[in-house]
Amino acid sequence: MELLVELLVDFLVELLVDFLVELLVDFLVELLVDFLVELVVELVVELLVDFLVELLVDFLVDFLVELLVELLAELLVDFLVDLLAHVPLLLDESLR
Repeated sequence: MELLVELLVDFLVELLVDFLVELLVDFLVELLVDFLVELVVELVVELLVDFLVELLVDFLVDFLVELLVELLAELLVDFLVDLLAHVPLLLDESLR
């Protein structure tokens, strides 16, 4: 009878230990998976933000350079028109 009780206790203890180990392993795996998912998501978000910022900066630089070129071209045209407007006056004065 004692042997039977001892066997039963050993069996129950082993069953309980197996169950607890399985729970612990599941918990640790879940923690690890959560950590890795969070890490990967953070990395992807960081890369995406870096990419979008680089695109935005490139766009703004291109836009501002184009705008500056247009403004300089307009200023040059205005300057040349003003200069050419004075050519007849300069010719008149030099002919006198």
